[in-house]
Amino acid sequence: MVLALMAPALWNGFPLIFPDTGGYLDRPLFGTLGLGRSALYGLFLYAGAPFAFWPNAIAQSVLTVWLIVLTLRANGLSGRPWLALGIVAMLTVGTGLPWFAGQLMPDILFPASVLALYLLTFRAEQLARREAIALAAVIAFAIPSHMAAAGMCVAVIAALWLLARFKPLELPKPRLWCAAGSVAAGIALCPISNLAITGNFAFTPGGSSFLFGRLIKDGIVARYLGEHCPDASLRLCDFKATLPEDADGWLWDGGSPFRKLGAWTGFRSEERAITRATLERYPLMHASTAVTAAVTSVLYLPDRDRRR
Repeated sequence: MVLALMAPALWNGFPLIFPDTGGYLDRPLFGTLGLGRSALYGLFLYAGAPFAFWPNAIAQSVLTVWLIVLTLRANGLSGRPWLALGIVAMLTVGTGLPWFAGQLMPDILFPASVLALYLLTFRAEQLARREAIALAAVIAFAIPSHMAAAGMCVAVIAALWLLARFKPLELPKPRLWCAAGSVAAGIALCPISNLAITGNFAFTPGGSSFLFGRLIKDGIVARYLGEHCPDASLRLCDFKATLPEDADGWLWDGGSPFRKLGAWTGFRSEERAITRATLERYPLMHASTAVTAAVTSVLYLPDRDRRR
């Protein structure tokens, strides 16, 4: 099963990389925080560098297989190795799972943390103590590896807590204390790991910048500037006519207004002020564009994500 998930990387002759991979690896090398780039995951990559990063791809594939087998066993399907192999083979052929398992990116930790949350919440009685500890460790590692995992895990815990109190659904009663504790430990590990690796006791920066990039793409920022510029307090007014069309152009183009205004360190206060102001003025536009973006991401992946 591990070999099946490793197939794309083995065929490639090297673990799969993405332009962002270098940004993660830079963090422990230079001892600095980077925009949306986890120092902890960078350290994980750095540990595998002497072996051409194969240990990283193997570890991610082993973790994925273990979670699949554990999920089967927790649902009464243990002792069926051919079933497990068939499921992994189906996922290998029919989904992008092996491309993410063998890729030097923390994306594979998102589904891993979801399965871990499920097992801790609904199948704790079928788990050995060491397995529960290992699942908690998966969640605690996933969150500082990519800060978006923190939002996802908190949202899942909150949704399960609310749904459990909605009696007409008659859902199984979730055991949330262990899962919630794991999420809290992961959130606490974010600044602690950054302190240990880079000397900065802080969360991985960039969350507000990525959100602002979506507001750029959805036209919310352009609408706000159109209604408020010229305004001496808004430096972004100087770039009203040259705003990029999408988040990629805003965040990563070396000549973008974001870069010229100081990126996440120099533009952060104005960025947050504009985001708050647009939430107050255009709540329905925020909600509708967010829903549209979510649905679109499920039905269609843009060129940048297809290349992954």
